[in-house]
Amino acid sequence: MDGKAIRNKLIGSEDQRAVSPVIGVILMVAITVILAAVIAAFVMDLGSSVESNVQAGVDVSSTSSNSGTGGTITVTWVSEGSAGSIEVEAKGDSSTTKTLSDVGGSKTISEDAIVSDATVDNDVQLIVTAVSEDGETSTVISNKNDITL
Repeated sequence: MDGKAIRNKLIGSEDQRAVSPVIGVILMVAITVILAAVIAAFVMDLGSSVESNVQAGVDVSSTSSNSGTGGTITVTWVSEGSAGSIEVEAKGDSSTTKTLSDVGGSKTISEDAIVSDATVDNDVQLIVTAVSEDGETSTVISNKNDITL
């Protein structure tokens, strides 16, 4: 048997050969790039550090009395979302913090607890924060400035 006959059996004749070597190289390069991207994602731990905001719904209402004293702020937790609790912080001359632990619950903060001189129009800041069940993540869901009591 001569060398041409063996060569034709191994790689085919001119009529039998196609572009398969080029396609093979392209596929191997594509597979290598995809495999490298997947391995890099696992090694760098991409995606696991993404945190989502804590979700909850609250209703905030304030009342002021006619005499200028005795105004209140009421916060009611209306929908749970992903929150485990709601923290309510009111700041005037002093500040107070209350925690809601159940959906449907409400907390009322009186003007006397945060304002030292109730005879003057006092602006109060109210910050409502949703806290995750594990307590590690929190999101401010309401921040109202200049609430007049």
